[in-house]
Amino acid sequence: PGSILTGGVKVMDGCLVGTGSKIIPGKSVGEHSILGAGSVVTIDIPEYSLAVGVPAEVIKNVVNFKGRIRENRNGPS
Repeated sequence: PGSILTGGVKVMDGCLVGTGSKIIPGKSVGEHSILGAGSVVTIDIPEYSLAVGVPAEVIKNVVNFKGRIRENRNGPS
């Protein structure tokens, strides 16, 4: 657990990779990052980032994303 390394691409734990996204060999996607559908990753994506586009650009920090998932799993308070 923790990361997936295949073909020189490293995808860390908790990432969401949109359909049709491509990651160039040698690049990595940080923990709990999100890649929009069809994105082409040509840079290393930092942890807790939302990246979209061709080439992919980080457009938002999603540091609270993990907490929101946890809240949804536990139901309303």
